[in-house]
Amino acid sequence: MGFLGGAALLTAAVAVSKLLGALYKIPLGNLLGSRGMGCFQAAYNVYGVLLTLSTAGLPLAMSRLIAQSRQVTIASCRLPSNATKPPAVDWNAH
Repeated sequence: MGFLGGAALLTAAVAVSKLLGALYKIPLGNLLGSRGMGCFQAAYNVYGVLLTLSTAGLPLAMSRLIAQSRQVTIASCRLPSNATKPPAVDWNAH
């Protein structure tokens, strides 16, 4: 799957997710009423902020740790004195 295929798949997944997110609110609104939906929206806004704060640094930290791990792997790979080309590095070996 190329770049465009991956982008199309991601777009479709986001569309389905948004559709499902919109569909559950209709019966929930009928069940809870206006006061219950007001409380739900207030709690959901707080949840959204806390979720954003808790996951904001995770991708950055993971990419930094992976980059440092690979840097150590590359730095520990030394060429023999009579080598004409660098040795193959197996990125999956740990």
